Amino acid sequence: MQVTLSIIFRTTLAFVAVLFLTHLLGKTQVSQLTFEEYITGITFGSIAASMATHDHNTTWHYLLGMFVFAFWSFMVTFLSLKSIKMRDMLQGKPVIVIRNGAIMENQLKKMRYNMDDLKAQLREKDCFNLTDVEIAILEIDGELSIIKKNKKQPVTHEDLNILKPEENLPLELIVDGQIIYSNLEKIGLDGKWLIRQLREKGIQSANQVMYASFNQNNQALYIDTYKDK
Repeated sequence: MQVTLSIIFRTTLAFVAVLFLTHLLGKTQVSQLTFEEYITGITFGSIAASMATHDHNTTWHYLLGMFVFAFWSFMVTFLSLKSIKMRDMLQGKPVIVIRNGAIMENQLKKMRYNMDDLKAQLREKDCFNLTDVEIAILEIDGELSIIKKNKKQPVTHEDLNILKPEENLPLELIVDGQIIYSNLEKIGLDGKWLIRQLREKGIQSANQVMYASFNQNNQALYIDTYKDK
């Protein structure tokens, strides 16, 4: 019983520590992780797992190691923000791998990148022909950014001199049965107007509505109730 309680305590402590340190170091999308951030995540997970399951060292030893690693990770990020040279050295720089439809073989070799990787990422960008590419840049997170040649780029409203009204995000008016009065005020309406709209659709109370939003572009009210017919 004592061992079980010890594991529960250490696991909970490891979870809280990792959660705290992750928020402290900042948020980055998984697809945008740098090598340093990727290594930090793996190390945190490894230390936390050891702290939760191994009892040959004290819990505080693991916590100390985790905080020390977090400190150095923070310092790397701090130095990267303060110095461009340090950022280039620690995180790398974007590399042009295609220019004017020609593959930069030397750059691919430096990045230890092969043609299969390049073609796969081009296909993800809906580009199946290398000759359609004006410039392709391999970003520091491994993502490929491309600019297609002018004749291969899609036509825009600006190209056709078509004026299109600005798009606005729909405003949430009801979420989980709760009316959001601040959003009603933004469009010059009130709760009485909303209740009238609901009753016209046979809904007696906002409590019956899971989600409702108002589209400012076409002045349309979207309503979804808990008990859909």
